[in-house]
Amino acid sequence: MFQETTWPITIACFLWAVLVNGRDAQQLALADDSVVRINDCISHAGNSLSAPQEQDGILLRRLYITLIGMPPVLDELNAFIESKTEGRYEIIVNELMRRPEFVEHWAEKLDVMLMERRPNTHVPQEQWLAWLRDQLATSRPLNQLMADLLVADGAPGRRASARFLLDRLGDPNLITNDVARIYFGRDIQCSQCHNHPAIDSYLQTDYQGLLAFFSGIHLVEVADGEKKIQVVAEKSVSDAPFESVFNRGTMHRVLPHLFGDKEFPQPWIMPGKEYSDGINGMPAHPTHSRREQLAQAIRDGQVNEFNRNLANRLWALVFARGIVEPLDLQHGSNPPSNEDLLDVITKVLVDEQFDLRRFIHSLVMTDAFRYSEFDVDSIENMQTSWLGQLFALGSQEEKGASGTERVANLREQRSQCRANFEAALNGATELQAERLSAFQNVDTERTAVVQAMEAYAKADAERQTAQRVLTEAEDKLNKLELAATSSATALQAIGDDGELAAAVELLKSRLATIQSSIEQAQKTVAEKTNAAQAAQQNLDQKKTALQSSQSSAEEANSRFQPASYTILETRTDFERASLLLACAERESQQQAALAQFQDVLIKSQETQAKVAKAQENHQRLETEILGLLAQQPVLKQQLNESKAICESMNGQLQFQEQNIAELEGKRHHLADAETRLTAVVSLVETPDRIQAAIDEMQLARKRLDKLIIDAEQEFHDAQSIAKQNRALFDARNLAFSELESQLAKANSRATIQAEQIASMQEELQSLEQLGASKIDVIRQTLANRFSSSQLRPLSPEQIGWAFLATNNVYKNYVDKHLAELEKAVPASASQQQDPNFLYARKREAIRKARAELQGNINHFISLYGAGAGQPQREFFATPDQALYASNGGAIFSWAAASGNNVTARMVAASNERESAFILYRGILCREPTGDEIQTVEQYLLQQPSDRSRLCQELVWGLMASAEFRFLP
Repeated sequence: MFQETTWPITIACFLWAVLVNGRDAQQLALADDSVVRINDCISHAGNSLSAPQEQDGILLRRLYITLIGMPPVLDELNAFIESKTEGRYEIIVNELMRRPEFVEHWAEKLDVMLMERRPNTHVPQEQWLAWLRDQLATSRPLNQLMADLLVADGAPGRRASARFLLDRLGDPNLITNDVARIYFGRDIQCSQCHNHPAIDSYLQTDYQGLLAFFSGIHLVEVADGEKKIQVVAEKSVSDAPFESVFNRGTMHRVLPHLFGDKEFPQPWIMPGKEYSDGINGMPAHPTHSRREQLAQAIRDGQVNEFNRNLANRLWALVFARGIVEPLDLQHGSNPPSNEDLLDVITKVLVDEQFDLRRFIHSLVMTDAFRYSEFDVDSIENMQTSWLGQLFALGSQEEKGASGTERVANLREQRSQCRANFEAALNGATELQAERLSAFQNVDTERTAVVQAMEAYAKADAERQTAQRVLTEAEDKLNKLELAATSSATALQAIGDDGELAAAVELLKSRLATIQSSIEQAQKTVAEKTNAAQAAQQNLDQKKTALQSSQSSAEEANSRFQPASYTILETRTDFERASLLLACAERESQQQAALAQFQDVLIKSQETQAKVAKAQENHQRLETEILGLLAQQPVLKQQLNESKAICESMNGQLQFQEQNIAELEGKRHHLADAETRLTAVVSLVETPDRIQAAIDEMQLARKRLDKLIIDAEQEFHDAQSIAKQNRALFDARNLAFSELESQLAKANSRATIQAEQIASMQEELQSLEQLGASKIDVIRQTLANRFSSSQLRPLSPEQIGWAFLATNNVYKNYVDKHLAELEKAVPASASQQQDPNFLYARKREAIRKARAELQGNINHFISLYGAGAGQPQREFFATPDQALYASNGGAIFSWAAASGNNVTARMVAASNERESAFILYRGILCREPTGDEIQTVEQYLLQQPSDRSRLCQELVWGLMASAEFRFLP
């Protein structure tokens, strides 16, 4: 067995981390009861059924990539696996959360969540990320951070936080859509012009209520030194009436509010007092800002829908799936997979004051984060595996029956709640119309006040102008009178002086002219004063009328409020009934899937028994057929032998018959000759000689008779033997025919049995496929309840940093910048002992290294990221991704043997088996299988002289694999 190499230095560093972590673990660790509460929720939802804990290596890879966005290097992995320290998992959690990469990684996460890879139109990406990093580094509560984004103005010196609004171009509808999704988990875009066609709880009034917070937003241009920039400005607005495109003519009007919640109270502001003065060249700001009102509610932590959505989104960033999925479709008919769990983590997030570090710490410390996936190899062992535990929890048939009844009851309750909600809406129609009319009257009176203000301002300006003209004329008159008096006194003193006398007369003429203009100016001033006073009186009247209409509107609004509360209550009841029904239907479906699987399992076991029995019978039949086939050649040979004997005996009988016939012929000829000779005996002179011949013939005939008798006896004997042989042949022929008949019947039965077995095996395969589909439902159910793990794809950033970290490229860049910083400003002896200084220097080196490597990460984002402004969580694969992974020169070059990276260690390993373990531990953080070890050994042995290149290719190939792109 492969002997793992020890790394004493790495272990020493790990133990040092243990001591350091022990001093400040309290600063990062969540109170134990929070983790216990989360575990209890998951355990309860899973009915105490949970998957086993994940292997150390795979768990560590999951933890590293989740917390810092890159996997552990081989030394870190081995140190963790070899450590026997109690609480080693929490120690490494705390250590990772203190690393600068934690802030870097989660700033990237928040960037993608908030901006969804939108182009940087107004704020540079690095400036935006730097702001996010600063917020996380100082543990800024997330609710405050996200509230700041809603009220940021983008003024010079504070532009970064305004990117959320600026790079959405200050478009109120776009901002409303994205705030609804990202802040409150509701994609209500379809509710802009009408109620959502598919989701009962997404109403047009909700869209307009949220839009009311942002309808005043627009971008304006201001000076920033010598250049111009756009900043976010806000108008003081009132609520505009709206109508559904499906119900033209029926107008509605709502105040700012959030999804089925009470309206935010709005102050009545007299025209002319809507704005405060702008500062430092910024536009005037409303004295009452609706978006600041929303932001403050979020800061106060009292907006439960925001809290739940944020908790769900952060959970999804850790577990790759939300408790509510999709994240932006939270509504009654799409219930959380575990309602209690969502409630608990929301409470934990609020209790922890929206601190990202503490909340993430809580999540990765849960049992759910450390679970592996349920695994079932085949249908045969399902009942003895974790499903056996599930079956033991109770009768699924009984649960299914009660579940069906519960669904029916809840469906009826939901129908009644819907009727109540619609009745409440209808019941408030007149009050809504009254309020709408009152608000419209306010708008009318406000317009009248604005017009009266404009008229008064014009009249007062004209009065001031007339007064200024009068004052100037009076001042001129005074000066001329003084000059005329002085001139007349001088003329008296001097005496006769023509020129001076002419000047005195000219002054008198001018005084008369000015006196006349003053009289006209006085009349004009009087007229303009009267007009201004009339305008002032009109303005006062209009203001009084406005105040009266506002009071009437307040009264109408007060009368409407009880009805609105009834609407809210019945709507809440309706949505709660929808939630309960959806949960019951989902539970019923899950129970049905389990019950169906039980049926499938029973049927499959019965079918397997039938298949086994049929195969046993088929085997016996095949043995019988083999026996018959073995007899067939013996019987055939015997039959052929009998046939040959019969044919031989037939030949002998034919020969004997011919012989007898020939003997009888001879005897006939002898008898005829004897008769003829007897007839001539008396006629010859020497009858003795003839008589002797006759005697001889008689003797010969007797001999022939005996031969014939013997031949006939032999023939009869042969006939008897032939008959016996024929009987034997017939018997053997019958036996052979019977054998062939048995064989044919056996083959026919075997064919039927084979067809039956094939049919049953097809049925078994169908059952296995059906069972597998039900198993997937059950496994997915448990995964959704977080009782087991599930594959999660890496984000584009995680993929990129994983490539760079796995091959020590990232570490090499960090080390390079550390060396450069040390060379530029060497650390003093005291600084070398100062953890804060060392951390700051390490953080600076990491920032420089990441900035230098960001171009590579951007390339991964372009390949693996979704489009700008689109949700970024969906996994997808493209040919470009495959081509880059398989042909990308950069990846292959990163995999080259360098320093102490995986490839270099494989090359230096003592044998191919050790190389295989280094490869799989270093790249995938797990042990290789037997087949994988054999594959690596064979690959490295094909060209031992080129071991470095072969190791590089293996590392490259494993990094290009699908497994590298996922977390189990």
